[in-house]
Amino acid sequence: MARSNLARLHGLLWPCVGWVEPFTQAGTYAVGLVTDLPRKDGWSLAEHAGDATLDRMQRLLNHAAWDHDAAIAVIRGFVVGF
Repeated sequence: MARSNLARLHGLLWPCVGWVEPFTQAGTYAVGLVTDLPRKDGWSLAEHAGDATLDRMQRLLNHAAWDHDAAIAVIRGFVVGF
């Protein structure tokens, strides 16, 4: 996915998250997933995002509160639009 499309999708997901830190971290997480990193585990994604520790990625994946159903609907609508 081109970075411009990824950035557009990320912006559409703001209402599903509503908090700056997890929203920003989700964007860096998504960018890491579409890179050519040989491994896409928490540490490599955190390092790619420029995080000094794994804490922010773990907090995003394990504790961030967001509306899963709304996010799925946004992503579905985005993909169908192609």
